Amino acid sequence: MGKIRNDIILIVCLVFLIIGAFVWWIIAGLGHTDDLYVNIYTRDKSYASETYDLDDFEMPEDGIILYSVPLMEDKTINITGKQSDMEIVIKNGKAYVEESGCPGQDCVEMGSISKYGQAIICLPNLIYITIGNQVSIDD
Repeated sequence: MGKIRNDIILIVCLVFLIIGAFVWWIIAGLGHTDDLYVNIYTRDKSYASETYDLDDFEMPEDGIILYSVPLMEDKTINITGKQSDMEIVIKNGKAYVEESGCPGQDCVEMGSISKYGQAIICLPNLIYITIGNQVSIDD
């Protein structure tokens, strides 16, 4: 009789744990990507600055927004950066750099991003890609 009672208590605890994890998942927004956007910034459209440093690369605070695309919209974006062309792919709720002519290929090697706050930086091209809220584009 005692063993059955312990089994029931264990099952009830596991059910509450599963329900609690599901509620946290919903509240934390981990299951919602419909309202997330892929925002693509540049430091300066004219690329006038000949020098750049990671410490000075403050995006999006001083960046110029180029694109703000829903994360759930499949799209390929081609951008000409400071040093080379880039192909940015948004597909199946993820964004990644497919191709870049920059040296090092760090932006390509970073892989895909899909969660709020994640970012990909291509320092040679002065391009910053982030997941966040929609940003209005000023022409």
